[in-house]
Amino acid sequence: MHNFDQMKRIFALFFLLSFAVQAFAQLNATLRDQFEYTDGLNDIWGYVAPDGTEYAVVGLQNGVSFVNLSNPDNVFEAASIPGQFSTWRDLKTFGEYAYVVADQGSSDEGLTIIDLTDLANGNVTFTHNQFDIPGTGRFTRAHNIYIDTDKGRAFIAGANHGNRGILVFDIASMPGEAIYLTTVGTNYSHDTYLNGNLLFNSDINNGVLSIWEVSDIFAPVLLSTTVTPFAFTHNAWSTADNSFVFTTDERGNAPVAAYDITDPTDPILVDEYRPAYSLNTGTIPHNTHVLNEYLITSYYTDGVTVVDASDSDNLIEVANWDTWAGGPGGFNGSWGAYPFLPSGLVLASDITNGLFVVEMVYQRAARLEGTITDAESGQPINGVEVSIQAVQENGAMSDASGQYRTGLANGGNFQITFSHPDYISVVETVDLVNGETTVLDITMESTLIRHSVSANVVEAEVLTGIEDAEVLLVNVTNEISIFSDETGVASFDFVPEGVYDVYVGRWGYRELFQENVAITAPISQTFELEVGYQDGFQLDLGWTTSIDGATTGLWERGVPFGTFTDTIAVAPGVDADGDIGNQAYVTGNSDASESIGFDDIDNGSVILTSPIFDLSIYQDSTVRLSYQYWFANFLGNGPEDDDITVSISNGTDEVILAIHDDGTPGLAWREAEYNLSEFIQLSDQMQLTVITGDNGAGNITEAGFDDFFIEGDFLPTSTENIALAGLEAEVFPNPSFGEFSLRYSLPNQSTELQLEITDALGRNVQTQRLAPFANGVLTFGNELPAGTYFLRMLNAGEMIYSTKLVKN
Repeated sequence: MHNFDQMKRIFALFFLLSFAVQAFAQLNATLRDQFEYTDGLNDIWGYVAPDGTEYAVVGLQNGVSFVNLSNPDNVFEAASIPGQFSTWRDLKTFGEYAYVVADQGSSDEGLTIIDLTDLANGNVTFTHNQFDIPGTGRFTRAHNIYIDTDKGRAFIAGANHGNRGILVFDIASMPGEAIYLTTVGTNYSHDTYLNGNLLFNSDINNGVLSIWEVSDIFAPVLLSTTVTPFAFTHNAWSTADNSFVFTTDERGNAPVAAYDITDPTDPILVDEYRPAYSLNTGTIPHNTHVLNEYLITSYYTDGVTVVDASDSDNLIEVANWDTWAGGPGGFNGSWGAYPFLPSGLVLASDITNGLFVVEMVYQRAARLEGTITDAESGQPINGVEVSIQAVQENGAMSDASGQYRTGLANGGNFQITFSHPDYISVVETVDLVNGETTVLDITMESTLIRHSVSANVVEAEVLTGIEDAEVLLVNVTNEISIFSDETGVASFDFVPEGVYDVYVGRWGYRELFQENVAITAPISQTFELEVGYQDGFQLDLGWTTSIDGATTGLWERGVPFGTFTDTIAVAPGVDADGDIGNQAYVTGNSDASESIGFDDIDNGSVILTSPIFDLSIYQDSTVRLSYQYWFANFLGNGPEDDDITVSISNGTDEVILAIHDDGTPGLAWREAEYNLSEFIQLSDQMQLTVITGDNGAGNITEAGFDDFFIEGDFLPTSTENIALAGLEAEVFPNPSFGEFSLRYSLPNQSTELQLEITDALGRNVQTQRLAPFANGVLTFGNELPAGTYFLRMLNAGEMIYSTKLVKN
């Protein structure tokens, strides 16, 4: 037992007197006692002895301490054990034993098992246990441990063996000993938690929460992997019924994130919580636990927070106690918080300030939510700030659907202010009640002069309306988008007066851009789009993204943020020069990046795929594809062997156009151009695929793709070819949405008249004999799928008529 109790009590008194002045105001919480150590602290757990006495199990940098809580206003250390120095020590209990792991590079304690049967008399014994893991090596240290108390199994995360998956031990069969059973997963596991048959793994290096089904622990099934908000997944804990799981990312300004896991194969992010009093100060969440739909989180320099998560898409803080009197940000303050004692006490370990025993008031939040709309147009208003005039700091903002959600720990009568730079502020008074959600919908009057705008989008030359074309109006304060109707008309009723850049496009047409269009009165304008294929990615024209194993660095369309090492660009900070707009597809585009490796591609490939495009409308030898690309590949633990592979398919065959493997960082966007007919037979089912990834060496890999363009000479509008004098023939309608009709008149009768139809790849899709008459009408093609076809009429095997067919 330590010999410093009296000294620590005197120190704690001075600490508490100064703390009251320096720390954040405490909310719905009372400090019962505080116990100082001369040693640094790490994690914490709780233990209830068979006689009902509660203890704190405190992780120290040089051992483990057991603190008696029988009088929570006068706690004392009952026993302790020494240990090798380790910044990281994690501990759990099962039966009358404590199980501890340490993770300093030099530590080799393995799994420490502590016998607590004589703890009441101040006596504990312990053993350090190392294990040979079949096929992967010896386990001597680990980062975290979780114990399934139902089955008596220990799950050890981040051990030093092999690939560092989760080690599973039986600790029930022989109390005080551990028997290795199996390993779950192949990625490094930083922390793990089991609830029922779902195992939650925090893969911090890849920023991924993985969920496993482990009803058969020897045949675990991976259900899903989810990249958490700051891609540095530190821990996860679920509700009792596994409806929701909550995660922390150990990064400055990161949230506690809530995911709906009703379907564990498809987690859905529903909310993110950050303490309102420390926004954007670099404060870091560490560990969160769930008790009766409350989140108890050690939030480093914010201390311990309690959040009501009974409404998981509106997380509201209802209590807190700050253990740290210093400034925000950094790895100071509360490491762990344990809320599961029968007494309801919360145990908090502060890295430098010791053990805090806190009584929290658990109460349901008083919530407020609603929808905010424009009083004139009825449209939702995005970006309205919602502020409750209360002692507790708070804040919310409406989303793109006009919805807002907020609330307080303590109910009452409050003024609510709704403000937006383009609207007259609204102030309402409302009663908020604990355990209830008050719905308050708001309409706001615009301060802007607004006008109606009509855009008529038509195909050049023929001037027919184009349906589903996007018209985008952009200036410094507004971004307004609408799609054209079946007649090609896109109508905006309430466009704020100003000067806009206008982008118009649809897949299958050239982009159109008009700069500095002044809207000072109602306006109607026609936009003529030329047939063709072009995409600068200012508009979403239907490209799709997918992954093959990758956990970060996914393709994203947007304005590139860029990453840099010194002054060398790694990920692009701008889009390709010379194309329309300022957006591109880039791999990983997080503006929260703390390093060049924060959101680059890891653990697999990312895939970008174009919509289908029709090149049968061009003369083959003239078709040229051009694009610009960005590629950086350097550093890492192995060869810089990654690349960008660009391939093209015609619906039947696929070939590689290019492999770009010059990954020297700091280069500009680079251009590439290819004559497609030299690579593949052109068809109306063309598709481009761009694949890049990390081949396993752990290099920094970043890519970009922009300025897609197809250029070539179009085939003549009419492809009809009559090779027999006196023959008259025509196909109508053409193009057709259904069947075609062929009307023909022959100069002489024929007994060997035949009709053949081929697709764009030359494959025969229909052959039919025609009646041997000089005149006739034949209907056909209703069953053909959309596409381009070619019709030939043969007389005794010789072509006498041909034409191109277009099926819409």
